Amino acid sequence: MRTPVAPPDEPVVLVVDDDEMARGLAAAALLRGGFTVTLAVGGQQAVAVYSRQQGEVAVVLLGVQVPGLDGPRTSGLLKDVNPAVRHGFMSGHLGEEEAAGLPQQGASRVSHKPSNPGAPRGLAPGR
Repeated sequence: MRTPVAPPDEPVVLVVDDDEMARGLAAAALLRGGFTVTLAVGGQQAVAVYSRQQGEVAVVLLGVQVPGLDGPRTSGLLKDVNPAVRHGFMSGHLGEEEAAGLPQQGASRVSHKPSNPGAPRGLAPGR
């Protein structure tokens, strides 16, 4: 599902979270920051969307504790599609130890919800 978007030359961020409010807040913040946003409810949908749109998606922002395919497992599947996928994790329920392990899974950033609207700037090329 695509939200109202910024101009087509803006970086696309795929936001993946099972929580509708978290997706909406992330999308609103990213749109205000000049990003184009695509939303996915969970890991399976994210992999399907990314498989179709990987040439457009600059970065994937994954919820960590998503039912079914959680963020870390989704990250692995996205890497099967494109080993160079840029991604970060977001969670409202991370302990320090769990958060410390996420960068080892290739994440460029780990953010706590609610997240800073400028958080993806270091993830997207040219940002």
